[in-house]
Amino acid sequence: QRVSCPRCSIGMYPKDCGGSSPGSCHACEDNRTEAVDGHPPTHYFTSAGGVDGNCEATLCSTDCAVGQWRRDCGGTQAGFCAACTRPPLDHFHTSSGGLADNCGAEACPPCATGEWRSGCGLSSPGSCLPCSNAPDVGYYYTSHGQTTNECNYTECESCPIGQYRAGCTKAEQGA
Repeated sequence: QRVSCPRCSIGMYPKDCGGSSPGSCHACEDNRTEAVDGHPPTHYFTSAGGVDGNCEATLCSTDCAVGQWRRDCGGTQAGFCAACTRPPLDHFHTSSGGLADNCGAEACPPCATGEWRSGCGLSSPGSCLPCSNAPDVGYYYTSHGQTTNECNYTECESCPIGQYRAGCTKAEQGA
């Protein structure tokens, strides 16, 4: 009596079936769906194979957002977008990592004198805000504050008797 081949799941194919032998399901082989020499898989199986052992494989998506990478793609899994490892202090992500936890990162850009960068990190360069750490009157800023509200400042110079310094504000020393 003739026996039909087994119905196999995604990534498997029927082997040694035919005639009176039911055969069994075996894993399809495609080195693109497995990690090789430390490189992540580039494809994953999307169908069961026929008796020829060929299963359809689809390219792993690399469309994750900046600061994310495609994790666990390969075998029969499409994977998912996962957060990349945090960038170093005072840096932010500038790209996705593709199929590896390897997102690009750059240093937070400096701000103008008298400003500091707020919110730089993960996938945002942040924005420049005015420093507010100098005393209210008689001082001006001489540097930017990196990523903290700690701009360097100095006292406005005093003038000879009978003169005054115009325009010494937090933004400039005046004349």
